[in-house]
Amino acid sequence: MGKAEKTRAAIIEQVAEVFNRKGYSGASLQDLTEATQLTKGAIYGNFADKQEVAAEALKYNIDRIAAVIVENRNSARCEADRLMAYPNAYHAMYKWILSNGGCPIANTLTDADDTNPQLNRLALLFVKKWRRDVEKTVEAGKKSGEFLPDTNGSEIGKLLLTLISGGAMLAKATQDHGFMDSALTQAEQIISKQKSKSQ
Repeated sequence: MGKAEKTRAAIIEQVAEVFNRKGYSGASLQDLTEATQLTKGAIYGNFADKQEVAAEALKYNIDRIAAVIVENRNSARCEADRLMAYPNAYHAMYKWILSNGGCPIANTLTDADDTNPQLNRLALLFVKKWRRDVEKTVEAGKKSGEFLPDTNGSEIGKLLLTLISGGAMLAKATQDHGFMDSALTQAEQIISKQKSKSQ
């Protein structure tokens, strides 16, 4: 990685929490310069504009969560464990998520749905991938006999997303981690109920 790439990466890492906490509109140039200890010229010498910085910061935050999910999925021994990767990942890192300003997916979809199509699109890409991966996992589990034949992968994907992102949002808003704990417990129970009796 060259010097320019290292500088970009450092800026993204330093401003990621700022954008996650304050959103695109709420994050001021002063916030960015304070977070990076760089001048406006130094920041925008590495990015086209604030929009590009925000987009890269969102990707950084999403990638941190996705990496933990992938790690859990890759270590799974069965399809149910692959579904459990989602609540397991949030169990492992939700304290970081909350201390970092909340779930970047929920934050962005709330903040940018009507105001910033590019950021909204990036968050929705993660949502679509999550649902697609859950649906594929469920189908594989049904074929192997691990899941009940009537298990609906699309519905499971929606429920996991709703519970986990909603739990994270409410835990952050109320400073009550019980919301996240309850959401993750419900997600685990939903997954467990899909297992066939032979498993």
